[in-house]
Amino acid sequence: MSNFMVVISLVLLSAYVQGLPDGAPASACSDMVPGHLPTIVKGEPPYQINVNGAFYQPGTPLTGSITSPSDHVILGVLLEARSVADPSHLVGEFTSTSEDFKTVCGANHKSAMTHANPNKKNNVTFSWNPPSTTGDDIYFRLTVVESWFPSKYWLNITSQMINRRPEKLKFKSYDA
Repeated sequence: MSNFMVVISLVLLSAYVQGLPDGAPASACSDMVPGHLPTIVKGEPPYQINVNGAFYQPGTPLTGSITSPSDHVILGVLLEARSVADPSHLVGEFTSTSEDFKTVCGANHKSAMTHANPNKKNNVTFSWNPPSTTGDDIYFRLTVVESWFPSKYWLNITSQMINRRPEKLKFKSYDA
């Protein structure tokens, strides 16, 4: 009888757990929570966001990477650029850097980057295109799935603040 209960429990549990080996759904764009049963993780996340630059300017892509100094595996990601002034506002567009990733979220489905397959990754590179209009300072926000079952994921990993490069000052010359 106990084997029967274990099987029933696993069937019910698998109905609840939404495995997403081909990327985060649009429903995860706002809260960045994966559709997996949570596992409580404590301490500092073993992942970090490295950005190649402390400033951004329209028309110039910003690149970076997601790494784990302690060699933790990456199975799934959801990466977004958010406004410091309004953290609910997604900023700019991501460009897919390999077949392992795709873009999602926003009206144009490019406001975030997620995994496109269940392959294990040791690091992730990304390319982000700033908005063409004047924008706010931003930061990158990340969710990383380390294992599917048992589910283990890390939420709200953030980068340092990235400042919008100020416009070049234009000086008027006056003839004397």
